[in-house]
Amino acid sequence: MDSLGVVETFLHATMLGGNPTRVAESRFLDWTVNGEALRTKLGWANPPDDSTNLVSGWDLETALEWLDGLARSSAGEFPDGRAAILICQLCGDLECGALSTRVTRDEGTVSWSDFGWQTPRVPGFVPLEVSLSYAFAEAEYDGLLASLKARLVASAVTVPAVRRPWRRSEQRTLIQL
Repeated sequence: MDSLGVVETFLHATMLGGNPTRVAESRFLDWTVNGEALRTKLGWANPPDDSTNLVSGWDLETALEWLDGLARSSAGEFPDGRAAILICQLCGDLECGALSTRVTRDEGTVSWSDFGWQTPRVPGFVPLEVSLSYAFAEAEYDGLLASLKARLVASAVTVPAVRRPWRRSEQRTLIQL
């Protein structure tokens, strides 16, 4: 069996839209498989800058829903049921493209397979050039997701929401790592 985990890490992004250019830093929990960052196993000399949905300052409810989707077979964000596991580190929008996988459960095992890049409005996905497939013990997998949810809830902060016509609440609860 493979072992899924997370490690706290940082990514830096250069914002080119303004003058002067600024660098944004994202603090987030990154996937590890068998003790190595998943992003380093994708077959690229330079791993992608994408992150998980577990980013400090991002919406707590969205992160909890994302973890719930990873807990069920074929319950991901994409129309074909695949789950996004790495997303745009700047905005989290799936339209920027995401590394997705098929999550399946079978007899005490949770599997991640058929890795590829995907966006919601384009049918299917583009498979990675390397074949990846991981099988995790169901109890350990579910335990990790539960501990991540508990950690996020325990450390979350509530802040005033920026006033926008579409906001239903005066407050937002954010991830705090």
